[in-house]
Parts: sequence; structure tokens; C-alpha cells
Amino acid sequence: MNLRVAVILLTGVIGVGLIIVFRLPKWLVVIPALLTAVQLFLESRRHSPAKIAPEGQSPTLPPNPPLGGIRNYEKKVLLVEDHPEYQKVHAILLRGLGLEVTLASNGKDALALCHETCFDLILMDMEMPVMNGLKATRSIRRQDGCNTTTPIIALTGHTENVDRDKCFEAGMIGFIQKPARREALIEDLDALFLQG
Repeated sequence: MNLRVAVILLTGVIGVGLIIVFRLPKWLVVIPALLTAVQLFLESRRHSPAKIAPEGQSPTLPPNPPLGGIRNYEKKVLLVEDHPEYQKVHAILLRGLGLEVTLASNGKDALALCHETCFDLILMDMEMPVMNGLKATRSIRRQDGCNTTTPIIALTGHTENVDRDKCFEAGMIGFIQKPARREALIEDLDALFLQG
């Protein structure tokens, strides 16, 4: 019988961040996964049904109740991110701030969503397959519709290496380093939504 409960792996690279990986035995994962599934089901019954995103995309996620009363922005956010783990982390963080999150895995899918839905904010990963963040931002700014003036903030793992001039020229208004910290995100969201 294997008595090991968990293995923790810590790795880090300067400028990229720390990665913490937990490996749990299958029997220990089943109970939380079941509870999460029940919680998601109950949440889905409380909120409006999720919107269907383009082929292969995750649905729109309704906001969670605010975390500890911190903020409840009640805005629509398009999260454009190709990495599934960053999608999960950022979606949980954003939903906890009362934001409705729609996910796109690349710039091309983001363009399709921007053609159909008006967003209050777009968080755009810089390096993605199919269409990168700069090209997607330029295209959003050129297309007709309600998102031509929507604030777009770059999401990047390397803020010091980002060519800020190119991002501003493309139509972005700022940068958030991945993974986003709640405090930094709240500061940016307050500046956008509360200091009108």
C-alpha cells in the first residue's frame, strides 16, 4: 500500500515565475472533484445559462459571488488565453470579482466573439497560436462594432520583454504579468470601471 499522500514539485525561472505542482493519489482527488462538480451544477442552476462560444471553446462563465466583499464589477470580460491552466486561474480570479468571463484560445476566436458580443474589457495574451495578441488587437480596432473602443490589456509572462510601443500602437492600454495577481488586477479594474 502506498502511503504517500502528495508530491510537491517547485520549479522557477527568473522572470517567468514559480510553478507549484501537486500530485495526489487518485483516491484523494475523487472527493474534491465530485464536490466541485456538484457545486458547478448548483451554480449553473442559480445563474443564467452559459453562452456557447465558437467551436472548441469554453462557454461564457457567469460571475461568482464576490470574494470577501472585495469588488463586484458586474462587467463582461473576454479572456483571450491559449494555455488551459492560465485560463482556469484567470477565470476563477475574474469571476470572483463579479465579472462574467468569456474564453477564447486565440486571436481568431477572439475576433469572432468580438463581432457577436460587446465586452467591457478584453484581456489579451500576447503569444498564441493561429493569431497573436498584437494582430488580434489591431483587427479588433479596425472592425466595425461595439468593441472598437473596448479597453484591451496585454497578458504576458515577460512584461520586461514586451515591446510596449507596438502594444500601444496596436491599441492596447496596459499590461498585466501572468499569472495575474488579484491586487494588481483590482488596481487596473478600479481605474477602468470605478474612476470614470
